[in-house]
Amino acid sequence: MSEEPKTFWAKLGMITAFLTALVGLVTAAAKCTDTEPHVTPTLVAPQPAPTYPAPQPTPAYSPVAPAYSPSQAAMFCCDISGMRRCPLVAPALVGSGCFCPGQGSGISCP
Repeated sequence: MSEEPKTFWAKLGMITAFLTALVGLVTAAAKCTDTEPHVTPTLVAPQPAPTYPAPQPTPAYSPVAPAYSPSQAAMFCCDISGMRRCPLVAPALVGSGCFCPGQGSGISCP
């Protein structure tokens, strides 16, 4: 009769010992093949930095609202039929969207 272990824990112990030895051998073999002394490093000349076009200057921010001609200025918020619902706080372009508190949205009108 052979000397094989009969219990689960004995078999598990043998498998663990075998795997530990195998990992040790693979690790040792990997350390031996990491360096290759017969290969010389290749020197590469440095590449010049790429040149990009100069960025265009951005216009300065102006907090002043654009000036409207009297024909473009709207001072009221109107409903779809053109009836005035409320005055606007600042002039807007005729036909742009607006809002009246308590009444909803509309279209700016002169």
